[in-house]
Amino acid sequence: MQLTFFTNIRWLSSTSIINRSVKPGGYNKSKLPLIKKKDYEILYGLILGDLYISRKNSENALLKFEQSTVNKDYLEHLFNIFSYLCTESTVVRTKDVKITNTSAVYFVTRQLAAITELHTLFYPKGIKVVPHNIGSLITAKSLAYWAMDDGERHKSGFILNTCGFSLNDIQLLQFKFKERRRLKIIEI
Repeated sequence: MQLTFFTNIRWLSSTSIINRSVKPGGYNKSKLPLIKKKDYEILYGLILGDLYISRKNSENALLKFEQSTVNKDYLEHLFNIFSYLCTESTVVRTKDVKITNTSAVYFVTRQLAAITELHTLFYPKGIKVVPHNIGSLITAKSLAYWAMDDGERHKSGFILNTCGFSLNDIQLLQFKFKERRRLKIIEI
């Protein structure tokens, strides 16, 4: 199979790769709901896609799941998986996106220490990055959710959109996929 990383980069980072790692087995630092071990592999794929982790100052972080309304069924699927991280009153909501003149559906989780750990891993300086140990975190399920979240079929194979990452991060992803998955990687 051929896997394409779409690299429409508007700026390049001149910083070197920072060594970032996470415990693949999960965390238990919060008395609030913990992230289930089996859900981490889904989250790793979603974070590489469109999932946003929000953190203000010293508060714990939260997850914001958002998709266009045409993907409402997919978002409801994600809500069914991760609703245990939300308050009981959380529902899937709709909003208008004025920039693109479209609508989106979304939900947010509670602020949890376990999510803060993910924020520290993927947003060490406030900007989303690819962790150095991404090869040990990504599974077939992670890749499937990343593909559903931010991928598309292409005549040459399949494209995973990586526009939000630096060139160093994209090269790290390519290296890890070549190393672990034996996939043919091309840049377009």
